[in-house]
Amino acid sequence: MTLTEFYADQEIKPEIAEILYIKESIVFNLAEAYARLNSIHAEVRRVGGLIHEEVARATRNSGEAYKVVFLSSRESEETFVMPRAVRSDMKTANGKPWGWTLSQRYVSHDDLMRGPKFASQLGLVSDEA
Repeated sequence: MTLTEFYADQEIKPEIAEILYIKESIVFNLAEAYARLNSIHAEVRRVGGLIHEEVARATRNSGEAYKVVFLSSRESEETFVMPRAVRSDMKTANGKPWGWTLSQRYVSHDDLMRGPKFASQLGLVSDEA
């Protein structure tokens, strides 16, 4: 499981990474990378390194803007660990499985720590599917 796979195989995995850094729109080009690499702030330098690497490897289009999110590692103490995985039991109107993560959702820490077995047992704060 990689850091971004907090939901796979129709279940919410027990390890939920904490968002450590988020920026909606950053232009990926070498000038931006070098400017950020010279910052006094570690997280800004980290973004500069990411931009430099992605542009150099041509995995991102130079000049385009991307959202950047850094998450805690699975082993990090910032990572939230639930008692168990939560199986998605949500269905579309036609009865097909509906991925829990297809909409933005907010769930309380307390609801997750109660150890629900199914996503339908989570008390969503907003954005019902």
